[in-house]
Amino acid sequence: MRAWNRLFLAITLAGSFTAVAPAQTTADQKQPQANRSGTPITTVAQAIDRIIARERDENALMRRYSPIVETYVQDMKVDPDMGLVPFHDGYYL
Repeated sequence: MRAWNRLFLAITLAGSFTAVAPAQTTADQKQPQANRSGTPITTVAQAIDRIIARERDENALMRRYSPIVETYVQDMKVDPDMGLVPFHDGYYL
């Protein structure tokens, strides 16, 4: 369960960085090319190919940037004397 939560958080953070990344590009940087033809997807294979192409574009885009925010998630446990206390930190860029 915890692994799924961390995967969801990582995907959400990656999506939030990708959403603001195009505004930071300059004209002399080459944009990654994706299948943006606008043609409708009619088969599962086409959908998978388009997803893989978009993931490659996002990876190429993310390599051009350095993270400026680091965040982490604290796992908490109940302590009989102190109540909730952190026992593990999960760091994400």
